[in-house]
Amino acid sequence: MSNSAVMMLLFAIVVLGGGLGICLNIAFKNQ
Repeated sequence: MSNSAVMMLLFAIVVLGGGLGICLNIAFKNQ
C-alpha cells in the first residue's frame, strides 16, 4: 500500500468522523 493511499484513507476517516460529529452536534442542539 502506497503512502499516498494511506494519507487519502486517513483523510476520508477524518472527514467522515467530522461529518458525524457535526450531525450529532446539530441533533443535540435541536433537542
